[in-house]
Amino acid sequence: MSFFLSNLSFSDTCFTSTTIPKMLVDIQTQSKAITYAGCSTQICFFTVFRHLYEFTSVMACDCFVAICCPLYYTVLMRPWLCAQLLLLNWS
Repeated sequence: MSFFLSNLSFSDTCFTSTTIPKMLVDIQTQSKAITYAGCSTQICFFTVFRHLYEFTSVMACDCFVAICCPLYYTVLMRPWLCAQLLLLNWS
């Protein structure tokens, strides 16, 4: 469970950090202009990390197994299965 929580925390941190740096620069310089390349890059990263944030569905499966089958949890949720679920989400 902590494996999935750490990955969710990482994706959440990256998700919020895509817009904050540009916002801080805009506040300091009082300029709201952004280049086309900067905008498309920011939208690309924002979209990628937003889809990674949908990783909560995999965490829901993990919680379901932990609650419904606590004795079989270590058998069902093996480390290679957790890694495959994570790689599936990243791809």
